[in-house]
Amino acid sequence: MDSLWANVSATVIGGCILTFLFFLIREKISPLPNINGMWHLKNITANSVYNPYKGMTLGYTAILWCEGNRVSGTTEKVYEDSVNGER
Repeated sequence: MDSLWANVSATVIGGCILTFLFFLIREKISPLPNINGMWHLKNITANSVYNPYKGMTLGYTAILWCEGNRVSGTTEKVYEDSVNGER
């Protein structure tokens, strides 16, 4: 019976130490990247079956913010260069 309690306590203590090590690795060595702020995105269509889309360039502005592990944001199309002209 003493051997059982020794094995259980060793397993629990080892699990706690391993959990703590994983926590340190996640928080200190490789934390989540900071992606807050304004981003400018550019999309260029190189190939398309639909001819008016060929060579079209679209520009977007995205605003992202993080609350813990949750990422929220909004985006807006601000530029278009297509067969219809530049807008």
